[in-house]
Amino acid sequence: MKKILLSVLSIFSIITLMSCTLLQNKYLYEIVEDYAIITGYEGNASNLTIPSEIKDNKILYPVKEIGEEAFYQNETIKKVVIPKGVIKIGKMAFEYCINLKDVKMPSTLINIELAAFGGCIKLKKVEIPESVEYIGGYSFARTGLKEINVPGSVKVIGIKTFEQNSELKKVTINIGTTEIYEQLFYKCPKLEVVEIPYTIKEFSSYIFEKCDNLEKIYYNGTLQDFCNVDMKRSFQSRCEAKLYLKNNDGEYYEFNDLIIDNTLENIGAFQFVSTTSLKTVTIEEGVTIINGYQFADCLNLKEVKLPSSLKEIQSYAFFSCVSLEYVVIPDSVETIGIEAFSKNNAIIYCEATSKPLGWSKSWCREYREAEGIYTPTVYWGNEWEYVNGVPTVINK
Repeated sequence: MKKILLSVLSIFSIITLMSCTLLQNKYLYEIVEDYAIITGYEGNASNLTIPSEIKDNKILYPVKEIGEEAFYQNETIKKVVIPKGVIKIGKMAFEYCINLKDVKMPSTLINIELAAFGGCIKLKKVEIPESVEYIGGYSFARTGLKEINVPGSVKVIGIKTFEQNSELKKVTINIGTTEIYEQLFYKCPKLEVVEIPYTIKEFSSYIFEKCDNLEKIYYNGTLQDFCNVDMKRSFQSRCEAKLYLKNNDGEYYEFNDLIIDNTLENIGAFQFVSTTSLKTVTIEEGVTIINGYQFADCLNLKEVKLPSSLKEIQSYAFFSCVSLEYVVIPDSVETIGIEAFSKNNAIIYCEATSKPLGWSKSWCREYREAEGIYTPTVYWGNEWEYVNGVPTVINK
């Protein structure tokens, strides 16, 4: 019985020892199972090459992780080489290393965790290896990065990963990435060009919020691909960039004109919100519904053509289309939601002779804001007629 008890105590002692923080060559580390985690650094060198192995009790353990806050707020480091074999850079591992300029990441790296390099204001360039599959939120927030190329191996990019990068101008996210989260590029004032792959199946809210100089968004897919994306809000909300899609020949074109037929009828709400490059929308016969917020804040949308098959226009569908000149609403439309045609100066010609019961009381109303007054003008079916194919008010 004593021998069994001693054996159990010995095993417990070994496990306890192997989970303790130890020191070697000024690196703090822990041994977990059969590998080492670098947990800190007590030296003052400016150029670091993190060891690929740690020798503990005459046993060599490969270094597989840079631990949470391992180099947090280290102000002496200027260059770091992370060795081959490391698969994870932990949360806040290098956060606020304000003099860090150069990072070499290994081809074995898989995860870059939350805020790993956040606040590294002198970090101007980084190469993300094609082995990386996950980049956590805030990982490269508030850095000095000017250009970012995310390889297609990265499946998930977390919330605000690149926020407040004041020098960032160009971003390429390659084919293979499937998830990007809210406010990915929040407050990147110099961001000009972004390329996004068709493999992303869901766009979260306000990805480009306060990117005031963003000029071009290249979506590396067709209109059909774009319409299949699940929009939680609009990935273009709160920016005025032009959207470019690919045609069937694989060439980019500026997305100015949209034709929706019944093959695209089921596109979701928010699909084209804030698409400032969009100028005309033609909805063909067979389409019966326009979903909520579908074209809201399309600031340069001038012309909309609606079919006689249309039954329902949901709330805010054309809200704040401030450049809209006129639209004809066919008498087939039975339901219009709140604010569907509010905040514009358009002339709205209704084929119905009076407001149908299914139309909201506030389907179309005046807006008074600091930048101006928006007053849509409505004419009912007994107040206008077509003259040479053009809606014309009847002079009484």
